[in-house]
Amino acid sequence: MNWRTKRQSIGIGAVVAVVLFFVARFLIGYFSVEPTCFDREQNGDELGIDCGGSCALRCSFETRDLVTEWQRVTRVTDGVYSAVSYVENQNTGSGALEVPYRFRLYDDQNLIVSERAGKTFIGSNDRFAIVESNFATGNRIPVRAFFEFLKEPVWQQIDDIFNQRLVRIRSQKLENEDTRPRITAILENTTLNHVRDVRVDAIVYNLEGNVIQVGVTTVPQVDAASEYEIFFTWPEPLGQEVGRIEIIPRINVFTQ
Repeated sequence: MNWRTKRQSIGIGAVVAVVLFFVARFLIGYFSVEPTCFDREQNGDELGIDCGGSCALRCSFETRDLVTEWQRVTRVTDGVYSAVSYVENQNTGSGALEVPYRFRLYDDQNLIVSERAGKTFIGSNDRFAIVESNFATGNRIPVRAFFEFLKEPVWQQIDDIFNQRLVRIRSQKLENEDTRPRITAILENTTLNHVRDVRVDAIVYNLEGNVIQVGVTTVPQVDAASEYEIFFTWPEPLGQEVGRIEIIPRINVFTQ
């Protein structure tokens, strides 16, 4: 190959290289996809596959298991009982939209008297009660309750505003405990926003700290910077001297 031919070949090669470079850049830009939290890959700032970092879902290794502290069964009247479980979520800034659970009530022979499944939301860094009322047991008498979550929570990051109490119990009063007990409480919204879907559970303890009775009510909405009066009632006397009353408001942050 003479010098002139070599020079032409080098020039053509250089032009081809430049063209290929720009074609490659175009194809990479055209076909490349920005990392997302739904692409089933660990990319971007994720800590796992589609979890952690700026993703809404939390990775399993970032969270702690829910702690069930205790569960109890209480008598409402003949053949009617309630069940309560006390649970702690130790995860700050993380909650779950819907977690299925189940209560089972047992008699003194350790036989199942009744059972019920339900679902609940989980708030951030919270201790709360799960109450199921009106178990119809007929002539059988349950003496203990067993509570379990049926699935692991799908943890999601929660906005910082929901890491604080948006509503609180400002006052409470127990009346008629020897006839038809009634608790009256004032639910106060301390924020400038309406708060929806408030579930309020009440637990009545005796002087030894044992659960006497439980109740539950729901409030569709508490307006901004306002108060809402709530009630809990039972058809029969409590039967024991009351040591304290715990009223726990819970807000479903996923419906706000």
